Amino acid sequence: MKAKQRNSKILLSGTLISRVCYFMSVPYLAIYLNQKAGFTPAEVGLIVGVNPLLSVLCSFFSGKIVDRIALKKLLIAVPIVWGVIFLGISLAENFSQFLLLNAANGICYVLYEPACKKALSLSGGKKRLLLFNLRYGAINLGAVCGPLLNSFFHLEQSVQPYLF
Repeated sequence: MKAKQRNSKILLSGTLISRVCYFMSVPYLAIYLNQKAGFTPAEVGLIVGVNPLLSVLCSFFSGKIVDRIALKKLLIAVPIVWGVIFLGISLAENFSQFLLLNAANGICYVLYEPACKKALSLSGGKKRLLLFNLRYGAINLGAVCGPLLNSFFHLEQSVQPYLF
């Protein structure tokens, strides 16, 4: 029973951290790309828009992927790959690099979320509803804390948040 509680805490912490990182960096990517990197508004729109586009397109297959690959492997591998992608975005220099890395960012999101939900549902037992409510709370808390941390560290016009 304690292992299930520990797993639930880890999953909720991972959700909070991933959402803080996302909201600390992605909303400001457009500002950086336009003002600092000098991309046109059309290029910025493509780079920023590819993430949710691929999230939607890949969502049709993500459940099947999560069911076929071991859950533990996904929950370990995807955050590591996600970290490499964020590091890549902080080092990217041209349109193609930003576009591909932000697309991969969307794919990681669409794999991590159903894997996290599945793991919570398996480890939740009678407290499943509470865990899912805490998960949505962690997502919303990340949406609040991410931009505040970005502003606190004065990183609005840089890709340094991707390093965090």
